Amino acid sequence: MEVRLLTPASIIVSSHRQRRTWGDLQALAASIKRHDHGLIHPIAVNKLGEEYHLVAGGRRLEAYIRYISGELIPAHIYENLSPEACRIAEFQENFDREDLTWQDSCLAVLDLHTLGEEIYPNGWNIEQTAGKLGLKDRTAARKIRIARALRSSNERVTCAPTEATAHNILERATARALDTELASLVNLDFNDAQIPTESVLEPGRKDSGHEDLDAGDSLRSSKTNGGSPGAKSIHCPGTRDWHLERANRPAALDLRGTDFLEFAHDYTGDPFNLICIDPPYGIGHSTSAQGAASSHGAYDDSEDVFWEFMDALFDNSDKLLARSSHLLIWYSMKYYSQLRAQFHLAFRESGIPHQRFDFPFIWAKSDNTGIIPDAQRGPRQIYETCMLFSFGDRKIVKPISNLISHPANKAHARHLSEKPLVVMQYLLSMYTDEHTDFADFCCGAGSSVVAAENLGARSVLGLEKDPTHLQTAQEALTSARSHNVHKELDLDLDFDLG
Repeated sequence: MEVRLLTPASIIVSSHRQRRTWGDLQALAASIKRHDHGLIHPIAVNKLGEEYHLVAGGRRLEAYIRYISGELIPAHIYENLSPEACRIAEFQENFDREDLTWQDSCLAVLDLHTLGEEIYPNGWNIEQTAGKLGLKDRTAARKIRIARALRSSNERVTCAPTEATAHNILERATARALDTELASLVNLDFNDAQIPTESVLEPGRKDSGHEDLDAGDSLRSSKTNGGSPGAKSIHCPGTRDWHLERANRPAALDLRGTDFLEFAHDYTGDPFNLICIDPPYGIGHSTSAQGAASSHGAYDDSEDVFWEFMDALFDNSDKLLARSSHLLIWYSMKYYSQLRAQFHLAFRESGIPHQRFDFPFIWAKSDNTGIIPDAQRGPRQIYETCMLFSFGDRKIVKPISNLISHPANKAHARHLSEKPLVVMQYLLSMYTDEHTDFADFCCGAGSSVVAAENLGARSVLGLEKDPTHLQTAQEALTSARSHNVHKELDLDLDFDLG
């Protein structure tokens, strides 16, 4: 291929260039000047008549124009290349030099694929795009999928640090959307069936065959209906009898002055795919001299209340939890072992893949506030924990760190055990998107429901039996909306790990 020395300013550059950023042109120019032979890799141009049109090497050409004035630039000369050949040459040259960002790389593959479809409307496919660029078919398909998300202004994909992260975001979103769509299509009555004890799925163990479960098969069993001796009566998330018409789902945001124990018993609506609850911890916080109960409003925080709440949750899980869902429970480490055991007993025979993550989410109170259980013998406890559960292999929106450090700001708290909005929005950002049906059955001052709405949940339900706290939650929601808080919080600890 012929190489000629051309005047940089005479080369015509199309406005439809792959590269969106130039990077440090001064450093590139200095590198070219230092080398004995100047530019090692000539640019590529397409000669059309007497004009030279840039094919590849825009950054090098720009460095010459700005910082290497008066010198000619070496260029490979092509003649009368077709638009397709020019685009392929441009992409290959830049791609091979690894100068494109991952976003530009994906967009270039999409652009080439689109160009091929325009030139050959009945004879162009992913395989041909991949072949032209020396990529595997699945790699080309992945890049095109990501590029389309970029072009549609998908915020999560646009903000992804790497192509792999962007791919994972789309994979999880697709899985979550499919879960939600399947749930919306289930209009059948579940008939009783038998699940022998051999089918027990231990927490943390994956059931590779769960995809084969038939939507018409019941996941309940009973000794009274002629079942096998090993069968037991069990409850499973989201497998209650479905009505032929859709049950009433909570509105986009629904705050109710309702006691959860009564609600759980009477509920007949659709199950939720994300439940986050912050019940009384059962540690007598309201009666403690350190609890500031007098200024925040006391409530019964006895051990009996905590377990009554947990019993109602697990006993009614078949009505409340969707088969593909997440459950988040704030709790005291005093009950860590007992809560794990209750979860194991409640769901070990459900037949639905489920997992309890052994490491909780932790909120560390950076202002050093907290209870001192025994001032004579132990430290102040300045953290709170949330146990994480997963059902039906539901994918998350994105992974986050399992710890956030943020002040409790007790002086401005509106509830005795309020979780700051920043903490709740950070935690819920791992699970919440437009496919989320969220519920908090003990929402207190309302930070969880505000966070869920901020994150774009499809529906949000908050229960609070105390009229004063319910009013506080309603005011918090109104204030957040009036100040345009949603999607504006600065979560400094939001490590996006893909």
